[in-house]
Amino acid sequence: MSIEGEGRSDQHQAHPMQAPEGRYPYEDEINLLDYWRVIWAWRWMIGGLCVVAMFTAMVTTLMTPKIYEATVTMMPPTPSGGSLGGLLGGGQSSILQGLLGGDDSSSGNSMVMALLESRTMAEDIARHFDLITLFETETIHGAAGVLQGMTEIKITEGVIAITVAAKGPKLATDLANYYVDSLDHMNQSMSLTSAKRNRMFIQDRLAEAHKELQQTEDAVKDFQLKNMTVFLSNQVAGSWNEASSLQSQMTGIEVRLKVLGSSLTSKHPDLVRLRLELAS
Repeated sequence: MSIEGEGRSDQHQAHPMQAPEGRYPYEDEINLLDYWRVIWAWRWMIGGLCVVAMFTAMVTTLMTPKIYEATVTMMPPTPSGGSLGGLLGGGQSSILQGLLGGDDSSSGNSMVMALLESRTMAEDIARHFDLITLFETETIHGAAGVLQGMTEIKITEGVIAITVAAKGPKLATDLANYYVDSLDHMNQSMSLTSAKRNRMFIQDRLAEAHKELQQTEDAVKDFQLKNMTVFLSNQVAGSWNEASSLQSQMTGIEVRLKVLGSSLTSKHPDLVRLRLELAS
């Protein structure tokens, strides 16, 4: 019996109990110590790359030229009333305000923005500051193009902001301020040109009206001489005065139509209203 017991003991030792095969969850967990060992092994290369990156950024910052910005804000210019506005009545005054930021603010702002962004203004500023030499361009056209690339013009709630970026603070300030001066000069020039054109037209129309009046007076005198009539009756005189008043009003409307027609489209409300008045 002892032999059988030993045999059973050997068989038991020959087949020991084994753990079931499989992977435990902790085997997939990140081992931070292993990562730290990798970083430590490459510490010199990582440190060198950081130093090179910092040095490159510092050199780039030092070599990049400083850019200064200057911003000027302004309200769109509005025309002042004058003798021409009084002569032509409220219609002409309202039109001028519409063109330069009066009643029709959107139209006036658009016109001012167009002037500020125009090539003409950029070339005028380029000539004033000799930007051909400063920007090292060959033509005034090229200098104006560089200036326009440096300038940003925006309008917010009716206020126009002109921002100029330049390498020097004084240059940026001078350029931004001169935009306003140049706009004022252009506005005055356009106003003078328009006033001169209107004045010439009115003078011509007055000369024609005076000639027509003289012809009418001559015709009346001839009628009186032929019919041996010296005085007109009160009824005829009243009719004559009424006709003269109507003719004067028609002449005034024609003058306003001519003046407004030179700067407005044929479908503008003011022109349509004046045509209806003249037709009635």
